[in-house]
Parts: sequence; structure tokens; C-alpha cells
Amino acid sequence: HPLLTHVYLRLQADYPKIRLNIREGQGTELDALLDTGSVDMAVLFRYSKPSSPDEKLLSTVGTYLVSRPGDTLTKGETVDFARLEGLRLVLPRRPAHWRAVLDETARGKGFSLQAEMEADSLRLQRELVAHTHHLYSLLGPFSIADDLRSGRLQAARITNPECRRYVTLALPKQGQLTAASKVVSSLIQETVAAWG
Repeated sequence: HPLLTHVYLRLQADYPKIRLNIREGQGTELDALLDTGSVDMAVLFRYSKPSSPDEKLLSTVGTYLVSRPGDTLTKGETVDFARLEGLRLVLPRRPAHWRAVLDETARGKGFSLQAEMEADSLRLQRELVAHTHHLYSLLGPFSIADDLRSGRLQAARITNPECRRYVTLALPKQGQLTAASKVVSSLIQETVAAWG
């Protein structure tokens, strides 16, 4: 959500016989499923721009330091990565690639991130932060958009470095897409392009 919600609604209106089977997972798990042909495509967060013809860039997004509303550190538009030193954080579990990127970035700044809790579930990360003073998480804009609008969370985009992530549509490296998969792939790309 919101990408696949919009795609589903378009399918219902224009291609009602196409059925979606959506699976959530971590990037490496989804890569393995693509390699074995267990899924037709995957929407992934990458940490560098895609270079393979089997992967299309959908969007480039920043990373946000997320807190409860009223927190002084996240009240501004941006926060320097160095300000993460000493913070109590909810982070993804190791050996997630994103966690490795965050840990390496912190080491490059001369400190280690302090994981108060490790959790892969984005919902759990958001809930913990929303209910705990001085607990933070590092999340992308899509996962926090509804909570920011409703005032449940507050966030500032991380800078220096920006910790950019590249949202991609990955297709299988072997085999052909079915006609239905081609339609879904096109709708995903059209939806993102329309959002700008």
C-alpha cells in the first residue's frame, strides 16, 4: 500500500479476470523467489540504482528518522545522520542488507547504532515508536505516510548522507512474463509515473 492498492483497483475496473497473489518479504528472500520463478515480479528497495535490464527504477526515496509527535529531534524537515549517535532505535534484524548499510554508514561516522529492539515488521516498528518516548526508527516515506497524515508519528528526512533507496520493479531473469503479468507490470509503472 498504496501502490498495489491502486493497481488492484485498476485491475478490478479494467482487467477483472486478473487475480493478484501478493507476498511480502525482505529483498534477499524476494530475489531468491524471482530466481526460482516462484514469483512473477517484485517491488524492491535497493541501495544502488538498478543496472540490470530485468529491473526498472520506479522511484528514489529518502530515509526518515521517525518518532512520536512532539519530539524535538524530528520536528524539523531534516536531521543529520550523525544525530543518530546514542539514540534508542528500532532497527531491522541482521543480516538484512538495509541494516548492514545503516551500520556501515554509522561506522563511517565513528559510532555504532544502538538497537533497542530488532524487528523486520514495519508495522511493529511504527507501533513501538508511536507508543514509546525517545524511541526512533529509520523508515521510508511510504511506510509512514498514513501515520504522518493522522498525526500518530513525526519524521525528519535524514541527510549527510541522505541514505537514499531506489524502489525498483524486478522481473525474472529467465522465462517469459504471462500476458497478465505484463499488464500488472505496466500498471505498476504507469501508477508510479502518474504520481510523479
